[in-house]
Amino acid sequence: MRLTGPVTLEAWVRPRSRSDWRTVIFKSLPGWQSYVLYAAAEPYNGGLGGEPIGFVDGDGVRGPGALPL
Repeated sequence: MRLTGPVTLEAWVRPRSRSDWRTVIFKSLPGWQSYVLYAAAEPYNGGLGGEPIGFVDGDGVRGPGALPL
């Protein structure tokens, strides 16, 4: 997908684990990510780990708590 304007991406996920980075959606650019959605993430930027997190051009937002397994 070559997005050129605002868009919302969402997904229904059923994680089996909260360890490591659990990728749901990932669009890469050479040497960087364009946008990405993780069902669970490692402790990052003040998070405890296991929470969903999304990034667009390096800016991220973390969910308030872990998704149920």
